[in-house]
Amino acid sequence: MRIYFAHPMPQYNSQYEKLCHDQIAKEFPDSEIVNPNDPAYSRGYKLSGSRGMEYWHQLAESCDILVAVPFTQNRKHGSGVYSEMVHMTRLGKPVYELHRGKFRELDYADIRRLRVGQPRKFHLL
Repeated sequence: MRIYFAHPMPQYNSQYEKLCHDQIAKEFPDSEIVNPNDPAYSRGYKLSGSRGMEYWHQLAESCDILVAVPFTQNRKHGSGVYSEMVHMTRLGKPVYELHRGKFRELDYADIRRLRVGQPRKFHLL
């Protein structure tokens, strides 16, 4: 199974990103975790000539499920992650949220978007 690991860019290359990655690997053993932070995907984005979220939506589509990490303590997601989550729900693919070490499957109505001006803190597992 391929899992798209949707998380905000400020979490990239952090200890928190590693903790979340490890939690996903533990919850879904023997799965391939597709991390958009991988330099190969950044190169692919640049080479694709894609603008906006199209490249990332296609990458997410290549996966069986999406696991998203909220940006804030109030369980909201930044614009990019929100867009990926909505895209996957429209395709009928499972979307999970990883919050404080627990996984919860979401449908479209459960996805909460961070608004401009709201605090962007990430929380501990």
